[in-house]
Amino acid sequence: MRSRQQITGFCGFPWIRVRDYMSKKDRSRKVIISQGPFGHKLKQPVTVLIPVDLDEFEKATVNYIIESLAERMPRLISFAIENKSVLEMTKFLLKYRSGSAGTLRRYIYGLYKFCSWIGETPDEMIINCIDQDGFVDLKKLQKYAMALDGWVGILQARKMAPMTINASIT
Repeated sequence: MRSRQQITGFCGFPWIRVRDYMSKKDRSRKVIISQGPFGHKLKQPVTVLIPVDLDEFEKATVNYIIESLAERMPRLISFAIENKSVLEMTKFLLKYRSGSAGTLRRYIYGLYKFCSWIGETPDEMIINCIDQDGFVDLKKLQKYAMALDGWVGILQARKMAPMTINASIT
């Protein structure tokens, strides 16, 4: 059974419309982002599902993602929030690094481009590197290391500067 309720604002963002979907299987909020943090209307609204039961730090992490990406790269918001590994990376940057919006944007964009090229999400890559006993499969890990090396070659062929390449794969 699902119930819908229109709510204005999410985690302190008044421009985000939220719909709560309550179900036994998946309790999540359907968040529709139509403006960036500075009030600029997005060309196309972004919709993402966010779990209902977030603690304060997880809400801060989602806010960090939305604030960092809404104005310049809104299409990457769902990529960042829907991949647990990207959320964990974001938590790390927020907790132990500067929390810079530009840094998060560069990391997520570089990861997104690599994932688009390889045809897998970050979470799929991690799952693929774990064997049936829960240990890291070194052969599969090496496959991804070789793919990353191939990606670097493509970026070099596109005549990207070494610092840009480094930022894309770090």
